[in-house]
Amino acid sequence: MSNVFIIGMGPGEDACLTKEAIKVLEACPYVVGSARLLSLADSYRIAAPEMHVLKDLQNCLQWIEEKQRLGDVCVLVSGDVHYYSLAGTIARSGYHWKTKLIPGISSYQALAARMGVTLEEVALCSVHGRNESEGYVSYQAYTSPKAFFLCSNTFPPERIGKALCQYGLEQCMLTIGSFLYQEKESVVTVTAKKAAAEQYPGFSVVCVENPDAKSITVQNYLKDSQFIRGKVPMTKEEVRILIMHKLEVQPWDCVWDLGAGTGSISIEMARHIPFGEVYSVEYKEAALALIHQNKERFGCKNLSVISGRIQEVLEKLPDPDRVFLGGSEGELETVVDYLAKLPNKVHFVMTAVTMETLSEAVRILSKREGFSYIQVQIGQSKAVGAYHTTQMNHPVWILEVDL
Repeated sequence: MSNVFIIGMGPGEDACLTKEAIKVLEACPYVVGSARLLSLADSYRIAAPEMHVLKDLQNCLQWIEEKQRLGDVCVLVSGDVHYYSLAGTIARSGYHWKTKLIPGISSYQALAARMGVTLEEVALCSVHGRNESEGYVSYQAYTSPKAFFLCSNTFPPERIGKALCQYGLEQCMLTIGSFLYQEKESVVTVTAKKAAAEQYPGFSVVCVENPDAKSITVQNYLKDSQFIRGKVPMTKEEVRILIMHKLEVQPWDCVWDLGAGTGSISIEMARHIPFGEVYSVEYKEAALALIHQNKERFGCKNLSVISGRIQEVLEKLPDPDRVFLGGSEGELETVVDYLAKLPNKVHFVMTAVTMETLSEAVRILSKREGFSYIQVQIGQSKAVGAYHTTQMNHPVWILEVDL
């Protein structure tokens, strides 16, 4: 079986290409990579019998599959193969090739070298080709003394600066490295506030320094008695805790709470994702009033309350990472179909308290990836004269699935 070599080409200058990479390239009959990286290989007078310009992933994988039957193939990737590179994508592609990795100098290393710092105890992150949010960037910067980011044209350094300002981190220092180890190299250090007002090359690497970095305070769960309740039914606190466990929210997630009722789940989510956003959807006036009151009571600035039927507002909401459905009123299938068509996977959790809702949910969700459910029934103590009995609440089913 032929080899598929994945070669880290470093920052983009021949001085950074390793001798092992050169040796493999010189002997390889088939090479695929971007036009820039193929040009770099050509600067070594390495001219494989067949070179293929990388256009899109599927085209690349098909080309590799065809050529590896005939001989060794080299796949050229920028930077190092071990950090957010095509190597991981190829490993997850399902092809069973004999793959060998040839490491290179990463963009992180290149910028750290220019800064004269080491990479111990830093966060190595990427917003290049990934669906990351401003909250994700700010969380990494908030919790790490140094956080390095690979940027892109859609998430350039100035957007990182704006994200930090959005979350009160405008005094963080950004060192921005562009075209490292190339003729047009630029390395500048500015505050987040100044970076937000400038423009930089998209394909840069940024180091955010925060001398006041600290961990996120873990929030306790709220008791029922802490909420303003009115006459709107509310999910009991023990069930809320289980729902939060099933949602597995990250501090920077975008989360929807559909059919939010009093907003008790929305409030819990907002308190646990300080760098994320919660969208609470409800149409009943009494419930909307309670959500607004509870939002104010708990100071949840990252909670947006949306008035309307679920199917009327879906397309107006930003794509979520997690979705909780508390009350669908016949709109479950509409929600599931919509979420399943989104480009990124969504973790979906819902509750059912009637057999009819459970039956419908199992029918719609059971063939989806990761489907499972639990049934819980909470009993509470009740004093009866000199004795204590247990008063049982209605059973609740909690269902989850990946869409």
